[in-house]
Amino acid sequence: MLLERALMKEKQAVRLIGIGVSNLVEASRQATLFAPSARKLEELNKAIDRIRDRYGFGSIQTGRAIRLKDISTQS
Repeated sequence: MLLERALMKEKQAVRLIGIGVSNLVEASRQATLFAPSARKLEELNKAIDRIRDRYGFGSIQTGRAIRLKDISTQS
């Protein structure tokens, strides 16, 4: 319905249609695809530290940290 109404108002080509969903299951930790080794985690943490040293702490964050920041600014 929304797409039909939009197309009736303006005759433009449709390039992309997006669909979003949320709350399909209870929130939980994301499952890992591969079991991380201690060496790989150490290399990852060193790389993150180098990025943060160069561009600032907020330059690289987890998705959970971004979500918490958004929640705290809404209040």
